Amino acid sequence: MTTKTRALLIGINDYSPVGNQGPDLKACINDVEDMRKTLIACGYQDSQIKTLTDKDATKNNILTALEQFINMTQTGESIVFYFAGHGYFATDFDGNEIDGRDEVICPHDWPNEMIIDDEIANIFSNLVRGATLEVIMDCCHAGTITTSAMFEIMANRTFFSKQKHQKLVNSVSQERGIGNTRTAPKMLRYNTNYSVTTDISLVDNPNHILWAACKDNQNARQKEIDGAYRSVFTYYFCQALKSCNGNIKRATLFLEIVNKLNEQHYVPIPVLHLPIIYNQIIFT
Repeated sequence: MTTKTRALLIGINDYSPVGNQGPDLKACINDVEDMRKTLIACGYQDSQIKTLTDKDATKNNILTALEQFINMTQTGESIVFYFAGHGYFATDFDGNEIDGRDEVICPHDWPNEMIIDDEIANIFSNLVRGATLEVIMDCCHAGTITTSAMFEIMANRTFFSKQKHQKLVNSVSQERGIGNTRTAPKMLRYNTNYSVTTDISLVDNPNHILWAACKDNQNARQKEIDGAYRSVFTYYFCQALKSCNGNIKRATLFLEIVNKLNEQHYVPIPVLHLPIIYNQIIFT
């Protein structure tokens, strides 16, 4: 029997390199509020939901909060980690990614700092046995942000090395002018065109469930919904959950979300990494 206890929600609209002129987003603060209200409707206490947004969501603050969040978890707890912001990728240097790249989430102090999937996985590895961790990632390249994946590629990819990435970042940061608006977002949206014939997800550590807005070679989407900018995946995730107060099995919930996204002609492919032992009512 699990108890719905705590949540850590992170949303970043404002990125520090060029302030309001740069690769900022419009939906993520609304997403955090939507997720907060949804979790409350599903039985979580508002006082137990911690949020980090914009300038407070630096790499150091995110990792510190996440480490504390995981380490204080006890057997029988059901906890939620949510991130809405920019996602990116970098060349994998330790050889543990079959596709050759680490997925990255971008904190407020990106591009000087980034949070690599290995850092997240290391923290998650400390989760106590018998707790349930729901991970919801609404960012680009989210599909394997906490897991490993195997791909068979039919074309050559071009990867940014971390050194090349930093050079590009430095050139954008130095512009500080009109060019920032045009150049910085292009860097974040950079992606090579290739086709994947096989996509086999391997869950390294089945101690958590991963919900992702898109595959690791895709970009997530934001648009105006109900009079405000929202991330599309988060919006329909919350809508489906609130309609049943969270009384729904994870696989069923995922299919409902996918059906709604298909009706909206949502191009990215959402991902659910669901260890078989967790195909139960969500948050249990």
